[in-house]
Formats: sequence, C-alpha cells, structure tokens
Amino acid sequence: MNYAHQNPERYAPSKAQAQAYGESDFAAIRNCFNGIVKSSKILEIGCGTGNLLYFLKIMGYNSCQGVEMSVDLSDYARKELCLEVTHADWIGFFSQSVELYDVIIALDVVEHLRAEDCIAAFALSRAHLRPGGRLILRTPSAECPFVLPTYCGDLTHRTLFSADLLEHSLKEAGFSGQITFWETRPFSPVKRALFITIHHLVIWPLITLFYFHFHHKRPRVITRNMYCAAQI
Repeated sequence: MNYAHQNPERYAPSKAQAQAYGESDFAAIRNCFNGIVKSSKILEIGCGTGNLLYFLKIMGYNSCQGVEMSVDLSDYARKELCLEVTHADWIGFFSQSVELYDVIIALDVVEHLRAEDCIAAFALSRAHLRPGGRLILRTPSAECPFVLPTYCGDLTHRTLFSADLLEHSLKEAGFSGQITFWETRPFSPVKRALFITIHHLVIWPLITLFYFHFHHKRPRVITRNMYCAAQI
C-alpha cells in the first residue's frame, strides 16, 4: 500500500509533523522507559519514516536504530530525518544481526505477519535483547467489538491477536518475565479526559457484560488497539 498517499502527514512528514507524531507514540509507551538511560540501545521494527525515532533523538536517546521493509519509507527516514534506518523485514534483519538491544519496539507491525511467523519474530527479538530488556508492541485487539474496520482497513493485515493469545505466543517465544497490557488513549489532554470518563462509566461495563455472557470471563483490552510490554 502507498501509505504516503493515504496519510502524507504521517508517512511523508515535515520535521515538525514527525516530532508531533513521535511525541504521541512515545506518550503511550513512556512508562516502559523507566530505567532506560539515554545511552540505551533502542531498535524500532517497522519504523516507517521514523517519527518515533526522530522524537527519541530529540529527547536525547543517542543510540536509536530503525528497521523498515518499505524502500520509500526507509529512504525518507534516512534522507529527510537523518535517521539510521535499515531496509529489511523483522525476521530477515535479526537473522543477519548480532547486536543486542535494551528496548525493541514494534508498533502496528505484528498484524502484518503471517501467523506462523509471529512466534519466530518474537523469539528472534527475545534473543537480541540484553538482560532486563523489553519488547514493546502495539496491535489491534481481537477483544474490541469494533476492531474490524481497523483490521480490515489494510490489505496487508494477516493476524489478529487477543491479549491472551499474544501473551501465550510471547511465552512460547521465551519471554519469561512480566508481560503487561494496556489500552490506547487519545494524546490530547481534553480528549483523553473525555474518553476516560465515558470509557470507564459506560463503555467498559457494557462491553464487559456482553463479553462475559458469551465467553464467561472479562475482556482484558477493549480499545481497538492494545499495547503490550514483555520483559525477559
């Protein structure tokens, strides 16, 4: 798909736009950076044009690297944002790399993998993390009753995870440390406050009731995307 044509602000951004998108992405995973010093080695898989990497660079993280399988997007990241980005796919990059990282990030990537490749990608990530390292993921949540427009909105989507299935797959890949999940939230403070109020008072109780009726347990993540952090 031509992502730059679909959303030019995100996939052909100015430096100001790249910083804004990167700040929004970082805000959602900020808690995962507790204990991560500015010299830590950080790798983003499927970094696109490098918006998050660009913001991390502005924040002073001086050892960041990206991997992107789109030639156009990886070229843009290198030429326009002056980032270190390798043209490769998730499994192919790690099959050729001997580097170890403190943090590996893959936002909106897992859903593009074939089911049989997911555990292989997780296992390779696990093998390239330093002790205490963490893998941070964002992917559509199968537990959200409104996830289909997101999942079916891209012809390259292949796999849809529930939180339970993703946790099981990460454990199969060798992640024996803590695995945590959290929901997406709007970046704007006003929208975030409104979302949290409606979500907790109305949406969560209703969806939990229907979910429990059909599955005899509570859902873990009901927003259309979920975040996950897995430690080794």
